Amino acid sequence: MKRIILLISALLCTGLLSTAKTTIKGKVTLDGKPAAGVLVSDGTQIVKTDRKGRYAMDSDKKDSVVFITTPSGTVAVAEDGLRPTFWSLLTKAPRKCERHDFKLVSENQDEYTVLFLPDVHLSNDPRRDDIRRFKEMVFPFIQKQAESGKGPVYAFNLGDLTHEVYWYEMNFKEDDAYRMLRDLGLKAKVYSVTGNHDHDGAIVGENVDFRSAWLYRKTWGPDRYSVNIGKDHWIFLDNIIYINVEGQGKKAPGINGDRSYRDEFTSAQMAWLEKDLSYVPDDANVYICTHCPFFASGKTDKELVPAEQLAKIDALCSRFQHTALNFAGHIHKFDFMDMSAYPHLFQYGLPCASGIMWETPIEADLYCSDGCDAGIMVASCTKGEMDMHYQTYAHGEKYLRVYDMNGVAKAYRESEGVKMQRELAPTRMDYSAPEFENCIFVNYWGWKPGETVEMIENGKMLKVKNVRHEDPVKNFAYDLPHILSPVKHHSVRPKDACNHMFEAKAATATSEVKIIVRDKEGRVLHLEILQRPKAFGLGME
Repeated sequence: MKRIILLISALLCTGLLSTAKTTIKGKVTLDGKPAAGVLVSDGTQIVKTDRKGRYAMDSDKKDSVVFITTPSGTVAVAEDGLRPTFWSLLTKAPRKCERHDFKLVSENQDEYTVLFLPDVHLSNDPRRDDIRRFKEMVFPFIQKQAESGKGPVYAFNLGDLTHEVYWYEMNFKEDDAYRMLRDLGLKAKVYSVTGNHDHDGAIVGENVDFRSAWLYRKTWGPDRYSVNIGKDHWIFLDNIIYINVEGQGKKAPGINGDRSYRDEFTSAQMAWLEKDLSYVPDDANVYICTHCPFFASGKTDKELVPAEQLAKIDALCSRFQHTALNFAGHIHKFDFMDMSAYPHLFQYGLPCASGIMWETPIEADLYCSDGCDAGIMVASCTKGEMDMHYQTYAHGEKYLRVYDMNGVAKAYRESEGVKMQRELAPTRMDYSAPEFENCIFVNYWGWKPGETVEMIENGKMLKVKNVRHEDPVKNFAYDLPHILSPVKHHSVRPKDACNHMFEAKAATATSEVKIIVRDKEGRVLHLEILQRPKAFGLGME
């Protein structure tokens, strides 16, 4: 009798009996014992493991991945030392049953550390020399942050780890970047989201968004999932819909389309998110990682993701006691902001970990599109509280740069590159103009809504304006080198607005100016003393 029961069970699993309802099944263990109540998903439905750690579902396998939501206080085993194996690729035909087991181990997550890695843009391009620069400068810095982090350390790859336009030309793809991180021995567990450059530009036609992400899925897993760490619920979503119109765009080896995309969630992503959040308690912190930020600041703040989708996410997060935070890259600059239409969401838009995609001169420091010093954001999380600090590669923890614009004006007047730039792009900022005489600029890239910047000259408070001027260091470190080289892309574009630039006009050219940054409660966050006159230079403090 026992043998008959086993035979029937086997036939059901293999789909040989027409009444089969299970296409994916398996078991989840914690420290070698059955783990009950663990959420398992195929990207559409979510089921729970039973008291013996078993799960089963009738899946169409449309997303080709099955994964678990790791419970708080646990982590999925990382067999390669880098990727927690909370997911598994589905390899059998849709109606064939396949088994996928998951192993969890206990982990003390009372405190933990997150390293945010947006837009690393590894390409193996000799012109950028990015692989050597990453290995010799950036990776040792990241490793040092991992080694000094409190508790378990996680690295969150926020998309564009590589750059698809160079996949075939430079023979360096998503899985090559993964192997490099693994072989370098990164001391952090990596979770990822899909960026626009993580798609295969060789693939065009029907269902291109899903099909072009094949290598990402093979390397990093599902395009939607969640992880509970300590008191926090982390959600990882793909808000890039790859279009890649055939026959258009930049002609590059192996690339068959224009690599176009929309900053948008699919309906499947939104449906899964609603189900996922239904399991999250009201008092949890909800953090949503995406490649593209939710919002964009400018003369008029606007949505980057469709308004109706943001309204839905805001409504889903309205029951939580704490504001849901969005962590994203893509914009290559800082953009901390919210919008009144979405009161339950706040965005941390983060700059490029590669500076501006390794496009600054090889011998120079790395800077981002808003002029900030390149680095990574580090979050220390302790029992539901998060403390974030920005660590730059060249100067350690740093949030602002102060300019004596008289020194900047001199550099602009003497630069042959600026003269050429003025001819090619007359709308660019001319900081040698009389209107900037005796001005002080503060690029405070750590700015958040409600914070203020004060400037004091000889005991007198100066009038400070939040302006949207381009950063002069960014111009000299990125745009002007392209003006003076055969590669002129980006060099004559309209200025990159910097929403966290603050300007005041001093009475004299030589007086000392004190800069005070306060939070919305009036507490001092940063204090800088500008001794004038001060020359302008890259890497200036």
